[in-house]
Amino acid sequence: MKKLVPAAVLALLLASGPIGAHAAAAIPLMVRDKPVQTDAAPLLSNGRVLVPLRAAAEALGADVSWDAKLQTATVSKWSERVKLTIGKNKAQLSGAYPGQSDELALDAPARMTGGRVYVPLRLLSQTFGYPVDWQDGKVYIRSPLGADDQTVLNGGSLEHARKAAMKLALGRLHSERPALIAKHDSEYYSNTFLFPEGEALRFYLIQGDVVSWIEMKEDAFVATWQARLKSDTDELSLFLKQQWQEAQGSKPALQKAFYVHSSGMMGDSNDEESGVVDAKGTYTRTGYRHIIGGTANVEEGQIVYQLDGEKRQETAKILPPESAGTGSFKPGVAIDFPKGADADEETVLQLVKANVAAIAAKDKAAFRATLSSSDGDYFDFLLAPGVQFRFTELVRIAPYDAETGRKNIEIGYDKSEDGKTRHSVYTFTAKKDKNGKWGIANID
Repeated sequence: MKKLVPAAVLALLLASGPIGAHAAAAIPLMVRDKPVQTDAAPLLSNGRVLVPLRAAAEALGADVSWDAKLQTATVSKWSERVKLTIGKNKAQLSGAYPGQSDELALDAPARMTGGRVYVPLRLLSQTFGYPVDWQDGKVYIRSPLGADDQTVLNGGSLEHARKAAMKLALGRLHSERPALIAKHDSEYYSNTFLFPEGEALRFYLIQGDVVSWIEMKEDAFVATWQARLKSDTDELSLFLKQQWQEAQGSKPALQKAFYVHSSGMMGDSNDEESGVVDAKGTYTRTGYRHIIGGTANVEEGQIVYQLDGEKRQETAKILPPESAGTGSFKPGVAIDFPKGADADEETVLQLVKANVAAIAAKDKAAFRATLSSSDGDYFDFLLAPGVQFRFTELVRIAPYDAETGRKNIEIGYDKSEDGKTRHSVYTFTAKKDKNGKWGIANID
């Protein structure tokens, strides 16, 4: 679900009317490595890049409508809608995934220039999750999937592809309709995946009392059917008995076995389970593990990620992997961090800002000063000599989770290693210690 982009290149600067005399020539706009043919390309003015809304949005498969009377543009993709009005520095969101704000602050108001609406590129990243990069004189709008995930999902083993799919689905998930929000009647939180035999790119996901059918659409996981189970207790059994309500979308008719993987947690207790549902709807466990305080106290059978004899045979399609661009790699931070909505959010944003700056500069002392634990060497792989980072966008500011006491900030980055550059996203998790001081507790 994402969203911001480099402040030095991605802020909106133009006023109404023609581009000023100091504007540079049109800048190529690249979407998934392919140039976008348009009569309104991005422009560089006074060191800043401006993007025409319609050209960029439609290249991503989004629909754009324009209300001349209200001077309002609406961009739609999946269930997500973003509405912008000329002259206003706020965008209105609707139908988005749970946790996304209904109002989005823009770097500057949307403007009309040469008959085109120009906006900051961060808008596309915040709303639809597409990372944006400025490299070698071109604007790149990249896949929301990192290079490693693209490779694994395209041609990796069934086991590795399923692991990647589960990780991504628990990150940002889109929905063709406004998503149902899961309810939890207990402190136990679980995620149960059911993959059709031989597949990794489409699956059921049960979270709390909500079950979703999810498919890879282009380069994003999208929920195309959802329903609410009668309870969040014994969810798999309720699903297999088809005891649900509030169904929306088109449920697939599948007469085949399913591989099942479930994991859950409550406090310092975690469990993991794998199994199979046969074509008749009977579930058989293949392995189970229960962990308390980091130590396994129950282990039965074997946790597996594919069943005996399973071969990968996908029905859903994914776009082929893209490159990460060319040219010399320049590490650093190119993000304009906004002001936090409250004091805690501002503190966390400043912590993350200092953390990524230290990673890019390989400043171990400054890096460890942002962490919540003295055991900072756990994250020292981020400072390895052969790795360089360029942090490119603030993808998402997640709401504060009162139950866990954590706040997540998602940051997009380019990583250069062994002569190869790839784009992905890190989630920085901040947490208060017993004295009320915030620190970075995890980077994943």
